[in-house]
Amino acid sequence: MTPSKIRHLMSRWGEVQRVYAQAKDANTGYNPNHAKEKKQKKHQSANFTEAWVEFEDKSIAKTVAKMLNAQVIGGKKGDRWRDDIWTMRYLSGFKWEMLGEQMAYERQVHQSRLRAEITRAKADQNEYLKNVELARVLKKREEKRAAAAPAGDGSAEPKSSKAGDKAVSSDKAKRSYKQRQVADRAHGLEAKGMDSVLGSIFG
Repeated sequence: MTPSKIRHLMSRWGEVQRVYAQAKDANTGYNPNHAKEKKQKKHQSANFTEAWVEFEDKSIAKTVAKMLNAQVIGGKKGDRWRDDIWTMRYLSGFKWEMLGEQMAYERQVHQSRLRAEITRAKADQNEYLKNVELARVLKKREEKRAAAAPAGDGSAEPKSSKAGDKAVSSDKAKRSYKQRQVADRAHGLEAKGMDSVLGSIFG
């Protein structure tokens, strides 16, 4: 219901001075579904959730609030708000200047909640990016390990076989060298013995 419609309906009971209506998606109020509802109601008229009406006579304001509270709005057939129900309350001691203070307070609360949501969203985003980076590093590390595993197995065997070949050839060389020394020594003793035998025969 628009402020003009509220003024029109209230004017039948007395002289109305000021009317202030607050939209559902106004910045002074907190509505977590604001973006979704704004998209759905892009081409619709503003939807006001509450309003303040100032009558010139306080006694009339008190009577109207008591009389219309919890009553059907009524009106002509086909009227948009015909079947809606009034929810009214007379604010004793309330001044119009206090409305501005209340709006300022609601704006401050809205901004505080908005900042808290932004902070939480940033923290969630940072945590997500941190996990993505960690997963990328771990995946890259696993790929390097998988690529290095076959090369390491193939290169280790030739080295060990070469080392084994060197050890075998070294052992063979030592054995052949010892056998050659023994054979040369035996041959020398044999030649010396033969000379002594010939010398005793012909000597």
